[in-house]
Amino acid sequence: MGKYVILLLSLVQLGLSSCRFEEDSEFIPSTEICFFLFQENGEVSLASISDSTLRLNIAESYGAEAVGIHDMAGKENFLWLSLKNQQAISQYNLKTDEQQLFSLDSMEAVFLCPGEDILLISDTVNRQLGFLNMKSGELVRKKLNHQPGEAYYRSGKFFVSFDSTILASYQETAFALLDTLDCVYPIIHIDGDNRIGIRLHMREGSEYFEGQLDWNNSQWIEPSSSSPYRITHYTPYQRSFFEKEWAADVRVFVEGRIRGISATSGILDLEMDFLESRGYFLRENDFQVYDLEEGEIRSFQRPAEHLRKSFFYYPVGGR
Repeated sequence: MGKYVILLLSLVQLGLSSCRFEEDSEFIPSTEICFFLFQENGEVSLASISDSTLRLNIAESYGAEAVGIHDMAGKENFLWLSLKNQQAISQYNLKTDEQQLFSLDSMEAVFLCPGEDILLISDTVNRQLGFLNMKSGELVRKKLNHQPGEAYYRSGKFFVSFDSTILASYQETAFALLDTLDCVYPIIHIDGDNRIGIRLHMREGSEYFEGQLDWNNSQWIEPSSSSPYRITHYTPYQRSFFEKEWAADVRVFVEGRIRGISATSGILDLEMDFLESRGYFLRENDFQVYDLEEGEIRSFQRPAEHLRKSFFYYPVGGR
């Protein structure tokens, strides 16, 4: 019996020696830089938090003018900025510090949405959609009869709002229109969850509504219904991932309180870093970082009147 055990161990050792493990097989991601898009008096600016320091007007460090950007988008190791004055897209590799500039030939990239290989561009000024190949820079345009707005990407499809009351889905690879859906109320935000849901946040007057679609067929899972919440953030991850536990869904009441977190109030806008279980709250008097696990709060001077979006960057594949 002993010789068989020795033989088995030898075979295991031989197998292990012939296999090459990736350096980052035990890599657990951690947010390195938090990017934020702020807006004040119609002007958009880029800011970041790293090493507990808030840095404002940093667009020049990533290939753009300090003032003169429409939008920001991020995915994995890449940050994209739409350059208003140059009518171009700056693609910045945060891991290698390499930059590429893609000309848009008179398109206004007011909203950006990254897919797997394509960066979707919503040109609300000229009523166009642009499909920009992130590697080759090839741009495909589609002229439209409606004004495109915010978009959300899920599993090979772009979900785009039109005229605030229509949701359309486009196939990423063929740029083909798949479905359209008329919404009862104007769309103010599109989000997703870690299941099959596309979440639509809507508003009419002072009332808020929320509905849920199945991304497979664009059919309602939960029809539009009245909601006490102005903003809802759903974790895009499963409950346990990369050996970390994720914060639960976070909802903000219309009056500015977060369900389950009574220490915050007067919230105007927020973004959630579910990887680190941190909330970033733009309040009436300051900009607050709330560690949901530790219960710790850090405050900065309020940088702008609106917090439009965020990108929480961790090096994919490790440093």
